[in-house]
Amino acid sequence: MFDSTTTGRALFLSGGSYFLVHSDFVTELTVDNKVRLYPYQTHQLPTTPLAAPNPQKLLQYGNELKACVQFFLNGLADNTLYRQTSEMVK
Repeated sequence: MFDSTTTGRALFLSGGSYFLVHSDFVTELTVDNKVRLYPYQTHQLPTTPLAAPNPQKLLQYGNELKACVQFFLNGLADNTLYRQTSEMVK
């Protein structure tokens, strides 16, 4: 996530909200399904989201975060987050 040569990102849950960290913004998906953008600052998250975020970034990052959360929750419900090999089943 902190390597500027990659497009890596991080997903985490805190205080009931999901967060997706990119190199330029942190996206929050709140419990009531609101999407917020925060300008990314190394090792620091501003206390308030952007008042007038870029609509394209808000939509793009919001949809990506919602997809990640859906994948995660479906994987938990279906027990399909990780593939089981035949050796693990034994």
